[in-house]
Amino acid sequence: NHPNISAAVFDSPFKSLKDLVEDMGSKNSSLPNFILTGGLKIIAKTISDKANFDIFTLNPYKTCASLMTPGFFIVGIEDEIIPL
Repeated sequence: NHPNISAAVFDSPFKSLKDLVEDMGSKNSSLPNFILTGGLKIIAKTISDKANFDIFTLNPYKTCASLMTPGFFIVGIEDEIIPL
């Protein structure tokens, strides 16, 4: 909600990074979700320590509810990473 932004374009947006990793992991690996989630927590800690950024706050779905700017969503019918 910035006065200089009149619209936003979203290319293959995802709901949350955690959900995206779990979904991709279940499609491309036979590992159970709790192992993927544990691995993501280790990666998140490393990123937090080095870049001072919490990847679990990256949740576009929650953020969209408060946006007042119009959005244009671009998705591909055959997108295997971000399905329709």
